[in-house]
Amino acid sequence: MRLLVSVLLALAAPAVAAPPTDDLGVVGDLDGAAVPLPLLQVDAHVWIRGDLATVEVVQTFENVNDRPMHARYTFPLPPDAAVYAMTLENGRHRIEAEIQRKAQAEQIFEQAKADGHQAALLTQHRANVFTQQIAHLLPSEPVKVTLRYAHTIPRVNGDYRFHLPLVVGPRYAAPQPQVKGAPSPLPELAWTLPASPPVDPRLGPRVALAVELEAGVPIAWIDSPSHAVDIDAPTPEVRRVRPLDPRIADDQDFELRYRLAGARPAVSVSAFRGQGPGVVSLLVEPPRTAPVTDLTPREVVFVLDCSGSMAGLPLDTSKRVVHRVLDGLRPTDRVRIVRFGADASEMARRPVPATPENLRYARAFVDTLRGGGGTEMTRGIEAAFAPTLPDGTMRIVVFLTDGYIGDDLSVVRLLEQRRGDARLFALGIGNAVNRFLLDEMGRAGRGTTTIVRPDEDVEAAADALVETLAAPYLTDLRIDWGGAPVRDVTPAQTPDVFLGRAVRVQALYDRPGRFPVTLHGRVAGKAVALPVILDLPAHAPAAEALPLTWARAQIADRMHTYERPGVADDLRDRLREEVVALGLKHRLVTQWTSFVAVDRSPVVDDPTATARADVPVPPAAGVPATAWGGGFAGHGAPEPPAWLGLLLAMAGAAWWFRRRAQPA
Repeated sequence: MRLLVSVLLALAAPAVAAPPTDDLGVVGDLDGAAVPLPLLQVDAHVWIRGDLATVEVVQTFENVNDRPMHARYTFPLPPDAAVYAMTLENGRHRIEAEIQRKAQAEQIFEQAKADGHQAALLTQHRANVFTQQIAHLLPSEPVKVTLRYAHTIPRVNGDYRFHLPLVVGPRYAAPQPQVKGAPSPLPELAWTLPASPPVDPRLGPRVALAVELEAGVPIAWIDSPSHAVDIDAPTPEVRRVRPLDPRIADDQDFELRYRLAGARPAVSVSAFRGQGPGVVSLLVEPPRTAPVTDLTPREVVFVLDCSGSMAGLPLDTSKRVVHRVLDGLRPTDRVRIVRFGADASEMARRPVPATPENLRYARAFVDTLRGGGGTEMTRGIEAAFAPTLPDGTMRIVVFLTDGYIGDDLSVVRLLEQRRGDARLFALGIGNAVNRFLLDEMGRAGRGTTTIVRPDEDVEAAADALVETLAAPYLTDLRIDWGGAPVRDVTPAQTPDVFLGRAVRVQALYDRPGRFPVTLHGRVAGKAVALPVILDLPAHAPAAEALPLTWARAQIADRMHTYERPGVADDLRDRLREEVVALGLKHRLVTQWTSFVAVDRSPVVDDPTATARADVPVPPAAGVPATAWGGGFAGHGAPEPPAWLGLLLAMAGAAWWFRRRAQPA
């Protein structure tokens, strides 16, 4: 028995993905205290013009050790960020980075390391996760890397929602294919979050942030749900925003929400044109509310992530959302509740009618759920879509998760394969969720994505979701461009328009003019047509970020196709080359293009003696320690709570067998 318990206790130790062998823990001396190196400070400056954001991020790396080191920093950006510039400054030179094919950029960087030159390399792992590498960071000589990116700002229920991600949450790595028959992963897109040392709390917060908003029209309201901020209002159209603290911790995302005064048109048109083709953007805005006329019977499936990273406040927030949405179900609805962690299970063997008695049982079942174990998300997707759906019934899936998994692309591919005619609505629960995965789930599920912070008005967010679940406001959206000289429209497949959710369509245009276009679609099953005058200016410099966001959306379209299961190899090859061409032409970081900057003057005599280290990274706020497995990486074993249950169960079984073996 003692041997069994000893073995189980050894097994119970959390399994953590080991850091690569060339990563060395490096410690420096700062004011007499030993701290993990390299040190980092981040300064972000944000310019918002209407609904377009241009962001400058300055990453300052410092080495207080007595020898050079190679630094690596894993950090997030918005999923739709168009990263278009990078510079390296080391106190002696300022080098503008070159955009190269990823393999070539990596080769240039490795050669610079071997030659003893200082260099910086920026690579993309996912649309929202990047790595910055610095070669030969010298003692007491800080290096600044400046990134610039642009993106559009989504509008939800009339409010613009700007988001600056500051931390990459943990990533769970599945030990084996989670679902039989699931699409195999794409090897060239495989990525594992590196293990990083924790931030030393003695160093204090390290992010400074300033936002300048010029709306062009009076601003009715502005606030941050994530941080206490100081807001300066020099004019009705301008706001300057800073956190009250000079520097904030990079353990949760920064969010800013604002509302513009005046009535908004059903379709807003903005354009940019300098040299060459112009870019036009149409923002289709549904009403805030609309009468529900479609009473199609629905099967509403709640899928709750009950893994270790959701334990505590995130799962409690999920439960509050589910309770509120249950209150808004119709008598004609049927309900299912699926939970998943290391496995998946369901409230009942079949959907139950939304009767008062069944809803009371559903609430009680939800209240019993606890967080712990791995994040086998594909098991939850498989369970949600596996049962056959009766004719005449619409399946609505409400998926609640923080998205902390490593193989997120396989989840999206499985969803594309299994969804059928169902709609999936992704709810990201937490302070620093995996927005790339959640956005992709909402897109692939032909639904929407909502981010719910545990400290915000959860009931209001759930009430808005109830309205959205009723039905799309405008379906089968199609734009008849008439004689307008537009081309290369994105997104390739125009999504449905849901209540409170604006949809953006962008295109290139070749000549100026005013052109009548018509938006066609169906409202409550009836065909509608909305005429719009498309004003394409000969010169429009204000929205200068539009060409970048258009190119980024074109890249996203190709990546969506590339990642689908069953795509032929020759089509994938063509899509990859189109992504590379767009990245090189517009100087954008993509899956296969990277920025590299090299200072050609040698800085070290013996390049082989330089140590390697990861920048310390904090855990995401509100995520329990069980999600990290002792290190900043996912792991393929159950988290400690699951191991504890297994330990107790096996110890109990051993005791029972021992008692049975004793003579009476």
